[in-house]
Amino acid sequence: MEKKERQFGLDLIRVFAILFVFFTHGIQYKELLYQSVETTEWSYILVLRFLALSCVPLFIILTGFLNETSEANSKHYKKIIPLIISYVFISFLELIGTTIFVYADGKTQYMPDNLKLINWLVEIIRFFNFTENSYAWYFEMYIGLFLLIPFLNILWNNIKTKKEKIILIVSLVFLTMIPRTLEGIRFDWIEGKNLEGWLDVAPDYWKIMYPLALFFIGKYIRDYRPTFNIILRLLLVVVSLAIPVLCCYFISQEQGAYAWYVCNGFGTITNALVATSLFLALYTIKLNIPIVSKLISQIAICSFDMYLFSSIFDKILYYDYKEFGYFETVGIVLVCTFLSARIWIWIRDLIFKKMIKLY
Repeated sequence: MEKKERQFGLDLIRVFAILFVFFTHGIQYKELLYQSVETTEWSYILVLRFLALSCVPLFIILTGFLNETSEANSKHYKKIIPLIISYVFISFLELIGTTIFVYADGKTQYMPDNLKLINWLVEIIRFFNFTENSYAWYFEMYIGLFLLIPFLNILWNNIKTKKEKIILIVSLVFLTMIPRTLEGIRFDWIEGKNLEGWLDVAPDYWKIMYPLALFFIGKYIRDYRPTFNIILRLLLVVVSLAIPVLCCYFISQEQGAYAWYVCNGFGTITNALVATSLFLALYTIKLNIPIVSKLISQIAICSFDMYLFSSIFDKILYYDYKEFGYFETVGIVLVCTFLSARIWIWIRDLIFKKMIKLY
């Protein structure tokens, strides 16, 4: 993939998405939003949190945008082989690391004898159910989407009109994102009514399939290339971000604690709006500064492996180095995961691509 001409705007989206992943995890580990809701710092973190929640939708929209011609053939299916190899290797590395380095009594202790206690049958099961790596749920989701891509392309390409494509996207948004968004709306008068506090008034059986809606949004952008004034695009980002931020802010202020359930999760309509507006603001950007473009492209190439490696470095930095500040820790995670991923990808491609010719 490195040999193809890279598009700076798309690489920039990948970089923002992986950086947002680190921001999201850092906010969770540091429990920054569970501090006093009356401080200015809390408000800034709230804005950052809803901006960073666009990380997964950005990746999925990008998947739809880029897979225009994927068909059900060996060329397509071989693309997932390096991802599987990375998942297995990085998960194995995490297994060994978390076994011999144990966090106890406020510090990480080296216990190599613990290797003898590993139940390999259990660990193999964990590899296959995607719990060996703490963040592997995304890869589990992506495998399903990847297998469907050729057939989703057939569906999309055989829809005759732009209007019908919009109706498909709106239907998927209604079935998947609206129910997730409504889950974040609570009223006191329905408490104790066997509704568990949720405003459950829309069909929610299909809500787990929100990646399909995001995938087709990416395909729509690819086909119709909506472009308009950059000021308007940035304004759209601000407005779409302000909606969940203000909703969560005022509800949190009213109850005196962080209202975590408001617009929560990757599959809400508000999150999709933020991600879509960010995508539209970034995807056409071009830059003719070689050193910057090269750095951005290298981080973009490593983004998936950086994501998996971050499970290891998050455990180290957020548990054993609590004295580091939030942005300091995020910066260290970014550097450590990038270097680890870049070295690993070079080794992986050397062995499995050039020597074994597996993909």
